[in-house]
Amino acid sequence: MSRSDDKSGNLWVHKPAHVEFETSVWHLVWGAQGVVGNPIEAFVYLYAKKDHELIKISKPEDMNKLNGLSVSSPAAAVSYVRLFTQPETYMAFTVPHGVEKNIESAKVTQEDRCFVVVRHLLLEKETKGKGYPLVYVKEQVSFDGKYTLLEQKVLSFVPFADTGFRILQ
Repeated sequence: MSRSDDKSGNLWVHKPAHVEFETSVWHLVWGAQGVVGNPIEAFVYLYAKKDHELIKISKPEDMNKLNGLSVSSPAAAVSYVRLFTQPETYMAFTVPHGVEKNIESAKVTQEDRCFVVVRHLLLEKETKGKGYPLVYVKEQVSFDGKYTLLEQKVLSFVPFADTGFRILQ
């Protein structure tokens, strides 16, 4: 882990974020600000860093602040949206705060200067007496890396035992 000191605050860089789309002058890193204790994963968030500018990425729409991104293929669009729903990192984000239920089921179409990704997410927000929401999500990622949530609707509820969410003891 390395430390970056700049005008925007101290950032402890845990590791680079690996993505399949062009970030131009932005460096996407998993890191933490301030005093970090053990385990570091409890404090790690995604940051975009360019020169002395540092932006914390809490949800997909925060990526819209980054000029210079390039999403030029269906694989890059899927990498973009999955950045927020990977089992190892989804907890670092406030939205959508869930994981893809079946990664083989994601569908991507190309429209005018954008990609539309349709997939099913299992959200880690239990609805009392029902379980965890399985939602249909339709997302748009433009060629210049701008994100829009087009549609989201609950399909069903899944009991905790069937979610695959980790229990920390």
